[in-house]
Amino acid sequence: MHQFHDQMSRTNLHIFVTTAVSESRLFKEASNSLSVGRFERVVLLAVWDKGLELQECHSSGLEIIRQKTSLRRLKAKGAVTLVRVLRPLLLILAMLEYALAAIRLGLRIKPSHVSVHNPGMLPVGLLLKWLTGSRLVYLPHELEAERAGMRGLFKLMFVATEGSLIKFYDHVVVVCEPIAEWYRSRYGLTNVSVVRNVPKSADIGQPNRSDKFRSHFSIPGTSRIFVYQGLIERARGCDSLVAIFRQRSDHIVFMGYGEYVSEINQLATSNIHHLPAVPLKDIIGYTSGADVGLFMLKGDVCLSYALSLPNKFFEYLHAGLPVVVSDNLTYLSSLVREHRLGWVSTIETLDQTLASITQAEIDELRNYVATYAQTCVWEGDAVVFDRVYDNA
Repeated sequence: MHQFHDQMSRTNLHIFVTTAVSESRLFKEASNSLSVGRFERVVLLAVWDKGLELQECHSSGLEIIRQKTSLRRLKAKGAVTLVRVLRPLLLILAMLEYALAAIRLGLRIKPSHVSVHNPGMLPVGLLLKWLTGSRLVYLPHELEAERAGMRGLFKLMFVATEGSLIKFYDHVVVVCEPIAEWYRSRYGLTNVSVVRNVPKSADIGQPNRSDKFRSHFSIPGTSRIFVYQGLIERARGCDSLVAIFRQRSDHIVFMGYGEYVSEINQLATSNIHHLPAVPLKDIIGYTSGADVGLFMLKGDVCLSYALSLPNKFFEYLHAGLPVVVSDNLTYLSSLVREHRLGWVSTIETLDQTLASITQAEIDELRNYVATYAQTCVWEGDAVVFDRVYDNA
């Protein structure tokens, strides 16, 4: 097992309340930081869950230390009823246990830089700055104050915490320019940079189209294939997609996992398919076997979703697929229109949009997609971290 040393060095400590199983953005950042010599060590304090190692070194070079909490211990022991009854108290206790562990770890390894991912951990980062002299970077993964489910007293407390503490952070890194503008405008910041969650060049592979979907699901060569990647849930419009494709002859492949998978398998017809999530390195290879990518949300969406720029969007583009996005995803819609990357629709009008798409259009748009995809590679965006961590 990889040994964790306590020596002082140019070390980056990430405070991120996650199990660190599939955090591709963090893994990419760690790998880049180590490969270019930005840091000697990159360490993550994560959260333990059943079946996970307490300490491990990820293939990216990221040193992962997982903290056990009372909530996770009880879950692992199967105390489901007790967890359900005491869940609010256990969540608070778990956050306190994690925060104390982060402070202890920071005091032990004395990092030169602390990167905080969760807004609830902003006070912990600030305390470590005062105690160790570490420089601070805040890395929100979306527009945290306006994300789904944020409401009422909880939202007021959160906004007050972020608004009062973010000014003490040396740099803020977000995933797209509209969110950067929101942070600059809302808090009067000038130290905000953008690093998109785009694929690494090693994960892109060859741009040639594959036949993996057709061979796996025995789809005829004359049939058009649409693909949906990501969380397979009703809230993501997956039930609407199933209803639409049950009336169409085109094929759709749902690729991933989520609470709606079992219903898809029950409702599936000969043109509706499900493929469980595949390793990161294989995603684009599979996806390239489709003709068009789908990224649809139904109804009113929170501002965080409206301004989002998810990695699935870029995986479609690097697979050579034009995309159909919903118009309530305002930033994605603007990119699609500006760069001619596909079509903008709504769930209600999606059937008509799909019916209007011709093969000639798909072939034409593939050229625009390929041109734009060349500007969307992690190694290009990651150079921003040089400035972020040098100035932080």
